[in-house]
This record gives sequence, C-alpha cells and structure tokens, in this order.
Amino acid sequence: AVVRDGDHDQRHRVAALGEGVAAPHCRIPGLARACLAVARHRSGVPFGAADGVPSRLFLVLLTPVEERNLHLRLLAAIARRLRDAERVSAALAACDAAGAIAALDFGATLEVA
Repeated sequence: AVVRDGDHDQRHRVAALGEGVAAPHCRIPGLARACLAVARHRSGVPFGAADGVPSRLFLVLLTPVEERNLHLRLLAAIARRLRDAERVSAALAACDAAGAIAALDFGATLEVA
C-alpha cells in the first residue's frame, strides 16, 4: 500500500469528489517523479463523498514530497478535466481504465498550466 496505517499526515489526502469520482493524492518521500493512475471499480467503493455516491472512478496522484508546487499544479489540471461533465460521464461509462483515460483525454502526459 502507498500509505500504511500510521503514515497519514499532511502528505496524504483523500478527495472523494462525488458523483462517483475520487481523486486521492499523496506526496511521497523518495519518489523520482509524479505519477497519475486511473482506476475503475464496477460497483463503486464507499469513499466518504458528501453526496454518498460510491466512487467508481479513481484518479490517484503521487508526487515527490519535495515537489509541493508540482503537486498543486497537477491537482488543478485534474480538476479542470473533471469540470467537463461529458468527459466524466464518458469515463464513468467506459468499460475499463483505458477507456476512462481516453474519455478524460489525458493522453500520454498531463498538461500543467
């Protein structure tokens, strides 16, 4: 596991955004570069969203602990993608994570403004 029991601190955040989407993120000591993983769960996982909807789409962001500004810029870029309701609906309807990635149009890299 990326974060073990007892390791929860300011470097680890869970963001259940609602409407079936969650974006957990964590800054990790010693990590060489940022990584974004997209995962799907068919029936959803109770993840503490304010709307109570189980999360089915997960965008997991891992960044080096030393790269706070990069972490924030990547979170902002993810948030911009998630503002597009059509993209999110298509990602939730996708058959697998590859389809969700295609629907969100992240491509090979995540643009940082």
